[in-house]
Amino acid sequence: MENNFNNKPITPSLSEISIDRKEPSFFLRPSSNTNERWFCAGQVTWSTPTTLTGTLNDNVKLCPFIIASTTIIDKISVHITVGGTAASTMRYAIYDSNDELPNYLIFDSGNINSVTTGIKTITFTPLTLKPGLYWMGWNTNSVNGLLTVRALVPAAVFPILGLPSSIGTAWGINLAYAYTYGQFEQNINNTSFTIGTTSNIMFGIRIAP
Repeated sequence: MENNFNNKPITPSLSEISIDRKEPSFFLRPSSNTNERWFCAGQVTWSTPTTLTGTLNDNVKLCPFIIASTTIIDKISVHITVGGTAASTMRYAIYDSNDELPNYLIFDSGNINSVTTGIKTITFTPLTLKPGLYWMGWNTNSVNGLLTVRALVPAAVFPILGLPSSIGTAWGINLAYAYTYGQFEQNINNTSFTIGTTSNIMFGIRIAP
């Protein structure tokens, strides 16, 4: 690239430099080299986590997150702070999107124990996510709203569902719909969703080493 004024080369702008990166743009690069790089899907700013209480059984909750560059993941976790009802389980899912809505199922965790508290991590064959909008799905069969999980406050979540003309509070930060607990549906693009304004479940995602 040349300077038109004196015909001397100038330093190219950042957009002209090819950057080989493994993590999405909303992920922070760790200060040290480590294989344990965990990040929070959908978070736009760091904010003290809260808890999501009164979680509904047989109700799929979908939280959006953006992948800006090709990323390979191999673990997902959720932190249970209050255990669910006896013998209860939960499931995680990842959906791609179509017209900005959840579309096709690309990952289903299977049943995960939700009776005890702590970090519930699943490991799976590395999954490649191309740039785009994705949705983390969650469901449980724990009844009576007992199960409580770590969550992101609304102010920490991307306003992917849009803002009003006043550019004020986001219309919503997640989607949900009633669905009997079990394997996630393969395609949900034509589903009638309810827009949620409460906290998003805090999903930890590990970048594959």
